[in-house]
Amino acid sequence: MKKIKHSKFKNTGLICELLTRQITMDVMQNQKSAALSIFKKYFAKNSILSEELQLYNLILKGGDDLAKKTENQINYYIDEVLGNRSKLNERILKKSKYSLINEIKKRFDIDQFFKMPIDSYKVLASTYKLFEGTVKQEINESISYSPIDMVQSRYNIIEFIMNDNVKKSSLINKMKNDNKILEKYKKQDKDIQLLTYKLLIEKFNSKYGDMNYAQKSLLKIYINNFSNVDVLREYVNKEVTRINKKIKGIVSSSKIDDEVTKIKLSELNRQLSSLKKGRVVKDKQFTALLYLYELVDKLENIK
Repeated sequence: MKKIKHSKFKNTGLICELLTRQITMDVMQNQKSAALSIFKKYFAKNSILSEELQLYNLILKGGDDLAKKTENQINYYIDEVLGNRSKLNERILKKSKYSLINEIKKRFDIDQFFKMPIDSYKVLASTYKLFEGTVKQEINESISYSPIDMVQSRYNIIEFIMNDNVKKSSLINKMKNDNKILEKYKKQDKDIQLLTYKLLIEKFNSKYGDMNYAQKSLLKIYINNFSNVDVLREYVNKEVTRINKKIKGIVSSSKIDDEVTKIKLSELNRQLSSLKKGRVVKDKQFTALLYLYELVDKLENIK
């Protein structure tokens, strides 16, 4: 019995997520989007890739209707999705995926393209493996995949749905018509609106309100280099070092005469190194840096 290998190049749900994020970045920069052209070409209505994508979305959005259901009910739901997946023409699907990846390679640096972090990566990978294992075993009875691998993939999906992760990040519930950043996208057709809104809603919500220059600069770097994790990490590391020096200077100055406050700021400075950990800048590191900018701004304005 062999394990099911996850292939990013063949995972339709993952590729769509990556194209979505690339479209968002292109629209934000007011430039013609190659990703949008690819999406419209390969995920057109009634295309086989569109059909498979709908099945991925049934898993991703399953939490909207199944969050309060039992594990057995969710298992029945997954079985129905797998049944529909088995009906797709594997030969045509394989050919379409091959052409899709070739076009992405022509338009983008494929390594950088697949480096973009995806929050739903685990469930997308599990869905791919469950699709792959189920379909291949039906086509060729001599193929035998590890039951542990199949069960683990199914359990990951069940856990995802039961935790209601999708509902918490529902695009529709988070759309805010009064958000000025989103106004420029309302001229797009409905499908593209949903695609471009996804990243914007995740990263530009009301909690960031009125931003200072440093915060706006960070957001700009984030948007322009979302797919380039190395550039983003380098920028964040430099900013953390700069903030560290600023806080040290403030603590040693006469601006703050309260010893308890000085101790707290010194301790905060010692913990800043955690923002430099990891190759990919995580959401919590990004948010913490935004708050640090605000803190330094207030400290520098103390008279």
